[in-house]
Amino acid sequence: MLSATRPIGSRSFSRHMPVAHRKALASYSRKSGKVNWAWAVLHDRLAVLFATLLADANTDIGPGLLIWDTLRNDGLARRELAELCTLKKKQKKVSARLLGHILWAIRHVNSLAEHRNQVAHAALSFSVEDPRITIPGLAKTFTSAYKDSAPKNVVFYPNRLWGDFYVLTQFVTELWVHAAFPSEYGPLPRRPRLQSLVKVRKGNGRRSRRRTRGRSRHRSSSPA
Repeated sequence: MLSATRPIGSRSFSRHMPVAHRKALASYSRKSGKVNWAWAVLHDRLAVLFATLLADANTDIGPGLLIWDTLRNDGLARRELAELCTLKKKQKKVSARLLGHILWAIRHVNSLAEHRNQVAHAALSFSVEDPRITIPGLAKTFTSAYKDSAPKNVVFYPNRLWGDFYVLTQFVTELWVHAAFPSEYGPLPRRPRLQSLVKVRKGNGRRSRRRTRGRSRHRSSSPA
């Protein structure tokens, strides 16, 4: 909640925010703006994908876009897309692997949705004593504050949230191309590696080693 700048007992209100608060608000706007922009673009691509699958052999995707817009709820729209994929899988009219990729993307968007909602809908807070704005969805304390409801053995990296949405947007766009023109494109894209939610393995786990074939063990590294 933004603290009022009007002094107690004053008869006028100021539209000018203190300098410290303006800097904090500018930082918030940059971070939350990137998250909300990437979220909106991602769902725009999901809408086109939904309309394309619904149109089937028909090239008119208008009815599908109208249905998506009528839902007025991102979560409900994603659920409808998932149910459509399940139906198409039973009908065997669309590649099962393509549908599996779409369902994978929906599951991960659902996992990240709560973090995005904290950024978009939670109130800001700062005080005169501490001008820093706390953004619940982008704060480092988010995981500890919501650890009771968060998945077990999962670490959340807030600064990577918008990047995951951006990568998912590119992935969904590629899936739409394969859904719209199945005979004109080659293999499906690989599922992207998302960095916001990272599962923590018990113990040290297996260490990955780089291949050193043909290289000297004592070769000094130099910048490229």
